[in-house]
Amino acid sequence: MERAVIRVHPFEICQGLPHVLEALAAVETMGGEGLMLRHPTARHRAGRTSDLLKVKSFQDDEALITGYEQGKGKYAGMVGALVCVARSGARFKVRSYI
Repeated sequence: MERAVIRVHPFEICQGLPHVLEALAAVETMGGEGLMLRHPTARHRAGRTSDLLKVKSFQDDEALITGYEQGKGKYAGMVGALVCVARSGARFKVRSYI
């Protein structure tokens, strides 16, 4: 099992978009995914809140897994694909093997 490496980025007060983009580039250069920006007067609250903004240079999303398909050929007896539904209602499959 691979161990995650966590590094804490120093706290900085945002000086504007160029500052955020520069910090984001630095974090990504070190292998980080992105930055979390917190509203400067907000107190900590557990869970997802409107006080936090995730900033990263690529888009991803979540989907609901509604089923699966069996693998075929050499993948018989294994999960071949996860059947998913996106927030938009679009249905798609994610292969579980390479």
